[in-house]
Amino acid sequence: MDLKGLESFTEKDNQPPEEQELNGLRKRNKQLGMEADIFKQAARVSGRR
Repeated sequence: MDLKGLESFTEKDNQPPEEQELNGLRKRNKQLGMEADIFKQAARVSGRR
């Protein structure tokens, strides 16, 4: 049986490029939000000294 050219079974691989980009941007946005929270907490801690 020749399996070349068959689509992937994972949903992620079958998304259109626009949706892949949107998901990547959402992931990056979440990461940047977490980093901002870390910096805010660090600023609060260093301000106590």
